[in-house]
Amino acid sequence: MSAKHRRQPKAWVVSLCLPAAALVMIPSAASAVDAGPSTVRAVIGGNGAVKDVTTYSQTGDASKFTGELPVELSIQRSKDGARQTLRYHVENTQSATQDVTYTDTAGVSHSSKVELQLPLVAQLGVTVPPTMKDLKADGATITTDADGTKHLLWQMVLFSPLGAPVQDVYLSGSGSGIPAAQVRAVAVDPTTSPGLGGTAQAANQAQTQDDFWHQYASGGDEGLTKLRAGMSKIVAGLELLAPGSRELADGLGAAGDGANKLDAGTLKAKGGAGELSAGLGKIATGQTDLTKGLTLIHDGQSSLTEGLTQIHEGQGALTTGLTQLNDGQTSLTGGLTQIYDGQTALTGGLTQISGGLAQLADPAKGLPAAAAGLTQISAGLTALQAGVGAGDDTAATKTLVGGVTAVTAGLAQLKTGIQQSSGCTAFLLTKVINGATADGSTSPCLVSTANPKGFVPTIAKATDQVAIAILTGIRDGNAAVAAGTDTTLTPGIAQLTAGLAQIRGGLSHPAGALGTTDPGGVAQGLGAVKAGVGQVQDGLAKAVAGITALNTGAASAVAGSQQLTAGSGKALDGSKQLAAGTGKALGGSQQLYAGSGKALEGSKQLTDGSGKALDGSTLLRDGSVKAYEGSKSLFDGLGQLSTGQHQVATGLPAAIDGANKIADGLSQVLPGGVQVKDGIGDVQDKAVAPLEKQLKEGAQNARQQVAVLAAAGGLAAKAPGGVGTTYVLAQSGFDLKSASSSTNGLGDGEKVGLGVGGLLLLVLGTAGGFLAGRKRETA
Repeated sequence: MSAKHRRQPKAWVVSLCLPAAALVMIPSAASAVDAGPSTVRAVIGGNGAVKDVTTYSQTGDASKFTGELPVELSIQRSKDGARQTLRYHVENTQSATQDVTYTDTAGVSHSSKVELQLPLVAQLGVTVPPTMKDLKADGATITTDADGTKHLLWQMVLFSPLGAPVQDVYLSGSGSGIPAAQVRAVAVDPTTSPGLGGTAQAANQAQTQDDFWHQYASGGDEGLTKLRAGMSKIVAGLELLAPGSRELADGLGAAGDGANKLDAGTLKAKGGAGELSAGLGKIATGQTDLTKGLTLIHDGQSSLTEGLTQIHEGQGALTTGLTQLNDGQTSLTGGLTQIYDGQTALTGGLTQISGGLAQLADPAKGLPAAAAGLTQISAGLTALQAGVGAGDDTAATKTLVGGVTAVTAGLAQLKTGIQQSSGCTAFLLTKVINGATADGSTSPCLVSTANPKGFVPTIAKATDQVAIAILTGIRDGNAAVAAGTDTTLTPGIAQLTAGLAQIRGGLSHPAGALGTTDPGGVAQGLGAVKAGVGQVQDGLAKAVAGITALNTGAASAVAGSQQLTAGSGKALDGSKQLAAGTGKALGGSQQLYAGSGKALEGSKQLTDGSGKALDGSTLLRDGSVKAYEGSKSLFDGLGQLSTGQHQVATGLPAAIDGANKIADGLSQVLPGGVQVKDGIGDVQDKAVAPLEKQLKEGAQNARQQVAVLAAAGGLAAKAPGGVGTTYVLAQSGFDLKSASSSTNGLGDGEKVGLGVGGLLLLVLGTAGGFLAGRKRETA
């Protein structure tokens, strides 16, 4: 894998390997290795081939070993001029394929086939004669005797996942002489042996911690899913509301033009009604005078009937007067005909006006219905404003602003937890690299059930440069995360926090905070819309009151005009009858001129006709008076209509302006809502979901690690030669620290050698855990 794509191991992988360091802290480690029931010692040749194998009991009894050795050593020697190089190949030959079962964070059982090796911990020792100079042996601990003999020692963990079943080391030097080698190995249980047993406990702690953070991240992912769905519905609603608000503004603009025209028309109608009322007042006055005159005519006609005898001498003069009277009556009939026709037309016009006003005052389809619709719009705006929330809403408030506040707080908590975990990882790795002394100091990073106060133990300083380089890179990366100076996590969370702050500001901030043209946030825009709707409601309420009053006045005007039409019709009939009567009177007078008898009869008919004329004139007088009263009511109603219509015309511009503000505010809210929805999606898809997946996989890998270690421990009981058997493969001439014979065929130096070198075992354990973590992550 290239450096560009190399992944850093997780902190729990490193912590899983740290318990191996305990081997150097336990003084009884060497004696525990030698406490096995027997030792199998093999004599090997110069290339590592086995020549003879003997078993030594604890009492020193020797017997032939007939089993198969679980460890092999092969040696290759090459020369380049005066310099020779030896390759020592150590291999664990005991392995088995086994099903390992474990559960994941959700409690689901998993089973996989794993290649397990016999859990062997080994030492490779090499004795180099003084004649071999300028030695190079990477990873070896070197000691020198007084005579110049050098003793090299390598520590090996020959099973996975803590080590490798096959390992190669190299030794090179100049001069003469052939080194002698020995491999000493013992089978251990990694779940119970001192030092190695802590790995299972560490893995359990790691999977418990990852389970906790996985549940936390899963809950955050579920909350963001709900918030994202709610924001999608809000955006969909805004997309529907924005075009409708623009149509409302356009419609109110057209209504404003119509209201201005209606205002001017009602004002003119009011003036015409005033003129009509004045004219009808004059007609009523004239009609009263006419009735009085007809009364006098009728009285005179009665006197005429009584004095027809005297009329006979002046009948010639009477005939001339009746001719003039007949002509005047004909003219009166023509005038009354014109009045009747005009009054009929007036009644029709007033009827149409009354019908139009009734439609405007209709509660279901007129201006009252429009007022009710605006009330519903105002209630909807109030609910929408409450859903958005205010700028000071907390995370507990169930509004959009409160939801953004909650997400921001969650990001801060997540950042703090990651930085604390990274700080502890950097602290522990520093102790592993530089070493530590158990001087009573404590650290919260080391607090556990076994170490409740977090005391710092003694840790030997690492010497393997490869391991130091690897651990230093891990430590520096975690330290940067803990200090907030890394280039990925800290800037990413800062960008998310800043984005959420912009979303919160877009939802609610005071108008003018971003400049003189700034209308404020979504909540402030909704407030402006609500205020505009309130102005429209006030104007419509006044218009409804004016239309209602005008409708009542128009109805009264129609009734009065109808009465006036009926009265003028009767007056016309009476005038026609009067014209006929005067004609007859003229004829009678002419006949009376010829004969008083016929004149007397004609005078009676004239008396009857004048009585009818008087009745018709009386009715016409009464109708003209009612028409005059109705025209005054019409004038008053048109005045109220004109006032209300003027209020509508003056109130609609404010309504139009408010509707335009609604449309403008919604056009600004819609992009912000889309950004909120997309921002929530980015937080969920690019931060929370990947973190949840990583934590889930980490916990599952830790559980698998525990299961593998437990299965490997089961193989220790099946070691060839019995439980606790020690295996030694040695060349002739091998000597470690002046070895001498002992009761079990081992030199004292060999006993000591198996217990020393704990520092290198720490390095090997750490490196093995690191490699296992890398392998697991790469897979």
